[in-house]
Amino acid sequence: MYTRTGAYLDYLNEVLKRSKNLPIDIHINARSSTDLPHPVIDILLQHSERWGMLRLEACHAIIPLLQPAKGHLMSLQRLTLVFRWDWEFHSAPSHDLFQDAPALNDVYLENRAGDFILPPGQLISYTQCGYRLSDILTSSITSLTTLILDGVTPTNRLPSITLPLLVSLRITDNVGLAVFQWTWFLDNVTLPALTALTIGETTDEIVESVQLMIARSHSPCKLESLVFMPEYFPSVSFTTLLEQTPLLKFLSIPQPPLQDLHALTFDSSRPHLIPLLRELVLSAWGITEETKNVLINLASSRCGPQPILTCEDAFPMHVGDSQFEKLSLSFPSATIAEQHLYGFEGWRESDACAQLKRLGTLVLNTLPEYYERPNLQRSLLDVEWNNRVSALLDQIEAFVVDDPKDLAVRFSSPSLAFNLIGKISGIHTSLSFLPHRFSERKDLDGLSQQAQRILLSWEPMFRVGIECNQWTMCFGTLVHLTKSGPRPVLGRQMTVMALYTGNIATLFELVAILLICLRSEVVSNWMFRTV
Repeated sequence: MYTRTGAYLDYLNEVLKRSKNLPIDIHINARSSTDLPHPVIDILLQHSERWGMLRLEACHAIIPLLQPAKGHLMSLQRLTLVFRWDWEFHSAPSHDLFQDAPALNDVYLENRAGDFILPPGQLISYTQCGYRLSDILTSSITSLTTLILDGVTPTNRLPSITLPLLVSLRITDNVGLAVFQWTWFLDNVTLPALTALTIGETTDEIVESVQLMIARSHSPCKLESLVFMPEYFPSVSFTTLLEQTPLLKFLSIPQPPLQDLHALTFDSSRPHLIPLLRELVLSAWGITEETKNVLINLASSRCGPQPILTCEDAFPMHVGDSQFEKLSLSFPSATIAEQHLYGFEGWRESDACAQLKRLGTLVLNTLPEYYERPNLQRSLLDVEWNNRVSALLDQIEAFVVDDPKDLAVRFSSPSLAFNLIGKISGIHTSLSFLPHRFSERKDLDGLSQQAQRILLSWEPMFRVGIECNQWTMCFGTLVHLTKSGPRPVLGRQMTVMALYTGNIATLFELVAILLICLRSEVVSNWMFRTV
């Protein structure tokens, strides 16, 4: 192993010498006991008082080797311990190596066995993945501000406890763990300062536990961010919970029942539910026609400026209050999202779209035909290939698209650039190689200019279509284009971004852009700018 050689050890000693008394960050990877002991550890131990950050991805056998550092970790602020490779340590004793580290405030622990005693009353951030919950809640009760628990084993010994400074809590489960078991934690903690909460599962029991936790605080709820992360999509009501979170600004939940969506919709006759909410993310497998209509109504009521209310009995609100900056619908796949996009935009594929797709397929088939052609045959077939591409561009240029939405509705997603690469790569073509392979060709300027002319002629229609769109798509997510927020527009950059005359790479890039348009799918992010 190179790190055991004299040359490396001399190099390490010299680096540590020249760095004088500056704090140093240590990352040790020793996942097998056969890696230990190691001479590098002996060298690092001589500078343990300078350790500012320590990350161990190792087996527990390394702990005794680090014992000389105990009591010398004066500069250690961040500690990351990843022990997941030695199951035989299932009954390992407690380790007090890091108990005396006066500057330690950030700990990440991924541990299969054993306990680590941490300095009391000073940790600010604590993350634990797996194993039983440590005594960190009681030892750092007055200092902890961020707590992340991922797949921690439930325990019955957790006392009722108040964490007065905790502002961020994230709790998730290991796969296969009964979801209701997280109530053992939520039912025993009071978090009066909490502003961000993320829960890895969504059930009626967990939602109720969160409600009770908020009620125990005996003060206005300070939550600004609330996330429920479902592995499946249950129909759980959140209205009662949301009535307790008036300061909420970000909400991400599984698609709730229709009555919850109605409650979120602007209605001047009643108080707004979470009036300060600025971003709403809903997750679903799919939506019904009735749900779609309710969501469209929700978007129209809370994604644009509200009129000034003059009715005497209307609930008083200022103009712009309750306005969303972003409304998103997240689906398991881009295919599902794309189908729903058509429904939200009220668009159906026309004969013109079918013709665009046909032309696009011809273009797609032509590019790899040129790229894969053997060099000996290329010169004989270049004229034929050029003529075929020219004829295709003639058809495209002569084609008339009457409805702007035939281009714009399905031309609205940043994911298409990646889809395009995948489709072309799937037939043994590399986008990155094509410009290089064609860079010496100067005889296709006419085709480049024709492709440029087509794109420029389509630009006004793109603009009209995009401006008419209410929804756009990014991979598996639909996003409502709010009236107040930035909207994607089709600037001249997107049609002339790569128009360097006299270069066949220009032709390829232009045809690639044409291919996106012709396949009538969705807009790529490298063609969008935001204003």
